[in-house]
Amino acid sequence: MLKDLFELQKIEVAEREAQAAGIKSDAYQRMKKLKADFDAKKARFLQAQEDIDSLQEQLAAFPAQLKEIEEKIEKENQAIYDGSVGNLKELNARETQAASLTEKLRELQALNSLYLGEKEQKEHAQAELKLAMAKDYADFRKASAEYEKVKESGAEKLVELARKKEEITASLDSDELAWYAQIRHKCDGTPIAKLSSGQVCGGCFTIVTPATYRRTVNGQTTCCEKCGRVLFVEEDQDTPDKE
Repeated sequence: MLKDLFELQKIEVAEREAQAAGIKSDAYQRMKKLKADFDAKKARFLQAQEDIDSLQEQLAAFPAQLKEIEEKIEKENQAIYDGSVGNLKELNARETQAASLTEKLRELQALNSLYLGEKEQKEHAQAELKLAMAKDYADFRKASAEYEKVKESGAEKLVELARKKEEITASLDSDELAWYAQIRHKCDGTPIAKLSSGQVCGGCFTIVTPATYRRTVNGQTTCCEKCGRVLFVEEDQDTPDKE
């Protein structure tokens, strides 16, 4: 019984491995990394677009502001040079105002140039991000195709394992299967271990006591003192008692 249940256990382990093979595959890990990279680039791309829109909005206001200041400067200069200013005090005030407006105009022009340069840099960075995102997407599709092949292979393996599992299950009675169902949660789903002729537990690879080994060979129910797995030996296994 234990030998058949051990084979059933091996099939169940193989099923779990086949089910997990997809997410453990290189293709899946590449997909995961590529998606993370793509999402990070996309976030930077969208942020750059927000920055560009904000800069564009600010730049759109500059022409009117520049024109307004230029008109004020022209008005002050006209008053200074057309002889309409009647006294020195007013002339000095006009000259001071014209100088202040001229300085403000230069500052605004410099800010306009700064924003234009920043907008150009962000547009350039955004264009590079777009190219990088396109490459990530192409690589993702390639990895996705490889992942689908891994899943198909795993599905085929699961079908074969299901067939073998059905054959073994059919050879066991309901009491044996019920007992196995009760203990199958132990030791990460591997509650049964084969004991070698060297008295080594196949589950945790420790040597059991001679008494445990003899009882196992004699067909008694035993468990590994280290991991707690139920032990069995092959019927044709050479043992000290048989020599």
